[in-house]
Amino acid sequence: GTISGGTRGIRLDGGRVGTISNASTGLIQGSSYALLLRANITATSVNNAGTINSNSGYALYVETAGSSVGTITNSGTITGGNGIYTAGGSVGVLTSSGLIRATGGGGTDAAVYLNASVGAISFTNTGTIVGPIRDQRTTGLTITGGSGSTYGTLMGTTSSAYSTIVSAGGVTFAGNTYLANNVTAQAGAGRVTNTGVLMTQRAT
Repeated sequence: GTISGGTRGIRLDGGRVGTISNASTGLIQGSSYALLLRANITATSVNNAGTINSNSGYALYVETAGSSVGTITNSGTITGGNGIYTAGGSVGVLTSSGLIRATGGGGTDAAVYLNASVGAISFTNTGTIVGPIRDQRTTGLTITGGSGSTYGTLMGTTSSAYSTIVSAGGVTFAGNTYLANNVTAQAGAGRVTNTGVLMTQRAT
């Protein structure tokens, strides 16, 4: 089904919830926030197989240092001015085999944004991430791609427009990844490491 709000599709304030699921036929949308998790909320998992969309705002927004999401799993589409944006709190696992897209053009807009307070995260992409990835953590960013014949794709908004992966620490690519982004680690002073198969042109 469809959940559509004015500025917010779903807003959850505080407390504990188990699993938030959006089925393959589901749509969650809001102009500023499609799915807003705030005010020290604790969620076991967010599973999206459908569409979470905010045209100019935040598709999935985790707010405040006390908020916690165990696992975010995306096999559908998460799209907005910002895709997955963690302004605070923690996310333990982020896994995407679908599409995460940032449509915003601002200096802080991102397909995936990790605030400095987020802490350790397991980040796996076997789908497509379109737009910047911004990591404010000094501990570094590891993105694990696919295996065998499966590759994760990291790209700009078009095949000819590169985006940027920026981390306040180092950047490590593991697994199979198609990379069509510029990469900056620790303001140019950090290390970029590849432990898997890294192809710098997309398959399409």
